[in-house]
Amino acid sequence: FLSQKRNQKIQTPVAYTMSTAETLIDTQPEPNTSNKTDTKDTSEKPLINGSTSYASTTNDNDNETLSSASAIASAVSNDNTVTKNNDISTLTQSGDGGDDGDTQHKLRRVAKIGYDQSGSLMPGFEDVNDEQLAFSSESDFAIFIKQISSEIPLQRLVAVKRMIRSCHLWGEEAVLSVLPRVKQLSCDKEMVIRQAIAEVLGPFAKYLVETMSPHTYLYDADAAAQTLHDHDDIQVFDMNLHNLQNNNNSDDDDDGDDGIDVDKEQQQSNNNNSGDKPDVPTGDDTTAASTSTTSQNQKQNKQRMQHQSGAERAHQVIIDELLPLVKEMLKDAMEVRQGAGSSLIIIAELLNKEQVYEHILKIVLHMAHDDSDDQKITALPLLGDLAPIVGSAVCKNYLSADLHALSQDNSFRVRKATVQYFGPICEQLGSVDAEECLLPIFLSLCSDSIWSVRKGCVESFVDVSSSISSESRVQLIPIMEKFLNDSSRWVRNTAYEVLGPFISSLSADQISADFLKYFTSIPHLSSAEADADCTNHCAFNFPAVALTVGPQRWNELNDTYNILC
Repeated sequence: FLSQKRNQKIQTPVAYTMSTAETLIDTQPEPNTSNKTDTKDTSEKPLINGSTSYASTTNDNDNETLSSASAIASAVSNDNTVTKNNDISTLTQSGDGGDDGDTQHKLRRVAKIGYDQSGSLMPGFEDVNDEQLAFSSESDFAIFIKQISSEIPLQRLVAVKRMIRSCHLWGEEAVLSVLPRVKQLSCDKEMVIRQAIAEVLGPFAKYLVETMSPHTYLYDADAAAQTLHDHDDIQVFDMNLHNLQNNNNSDDDDDGDDGIDVDKEQQQSNNNNSGDKPDVPTGDDTTAASTSTTSQNQKQNKQRMQHQSGAERAHQVIIDELLPLVKEMLKDAMEVRQGAGSSLIIIAELLNKEQVYEHILKIVLHMAHDDSDDQKITALPLLGDLAPIVGSAVCKNYLSADLHALSQDNSFRVRKATVQYFGPICEQLGSVDAEECLLPIFLSLCSDSIWSVRKGCVESFVDVSSSISSESRVQLIPIMEKFLNDSSRWVRNTAYEVLGPFISSLSADQISADFLKYFTSIPHLSSAEADADCTNHCAFNFPAVALTVGPQRWNELNDTYNILC
């Protein structure tokens, strides 16, 4: 009875009512009268969770039968309470776990889709009904499956947009089951849907890592290939996992024999394989054969069971399933590439450095060396975002060389995009390597013939200045003066906007009176020289400039301060 209840993975009963007690009485054998005691208790005895016994007029036999039923019901309740409270997911590995009981990861079996480890239905799989049954709705997951498979683009878009918010209601196994649909939508004919898919791949990977990492998963080696499956195959896959869980539950019993349900056809097959005309066993031979078959099945089940850490399982899904999608979507339209790029950086933050080098950095470097300008321009912001992840050594040996090559590209669009991401890489290189590897390249781009490239240099000016030593910043002052007098209005406007932050990166003795006048004269500039918005930037940066030059030079700032006030 206990084994049957365990295999059904029932919840802890809230209360055993009188009808439950009567059912238990009917299913139990007649009590052994030789073990009766002469003690009679005619008072009402509480059953489980507040249920009461029969009336005080019950005879001795009825009292003993009811007492036996109560004991069995209590055992079932306690057994399921342990299952619910301790849960498979809260058992640390020991014995079969292979870690000598030292690992603190919680053991989880690959569960049926829609059910948690205690056998409860996940919130996202519950149908919604009101008390009067006047309204009913399908489960959240059922609605999602219909929408993501719909021929109406808006429904597919809505399904993709709400997928990440609903993941915690479905569980990781259900989330993995929708991956085939996600792959299909990554090639959807509607660009906005492809963009939405590209944007959610990163959060999708983050959910898997955060959900799976605290656990160690127990699964059947023969069913490992079915880890990812389409929702059309859920029913078949569930049955396989259900049988697997029954075998696993029987392995958790104390003696290893309780709850083993050996298939009769399997027994007959094993007997037939032993010879053409097997002898018909009788008596003790039958019992020995059954015990031997049961023991062999247990050993086979244990041999098939494998453990995999949650982080390793999540990383495997990311590398094998998600990264190929991101790689292909980085070749799509600009909006899709931007979403895929942001997801790629999120994924890079989830993987270890070796995985980033092997699977992430290779994608970006191949894009940087592609013949297409769009691929190069897409790769450059990714190189800047990857710089703090890969570290200074990779930046020096690989990324700085790629920036040098891209800075000499024939396309001005590529040169402009290149100079905009000098800052993050210079910061990772450190002042010495930045001055040696990237500063000469930056200074050459500051003299580019295309105004948009020079404007990009001005936008990165403060980042580069902050990444080099204080002594080397002096050579940037003439470059800034050149930008302030540039022939392009867009370059001049940008130069006046960043002038205050650049001055604040210098030391007081490096700021000459003539160079400071460029800043104090901003409120007096005509509309032909610069836009009026430059005055707002001057007012915003005024405290930083005043703090940098010091109180002894306040007389050089006083007139500008009064004008701004």
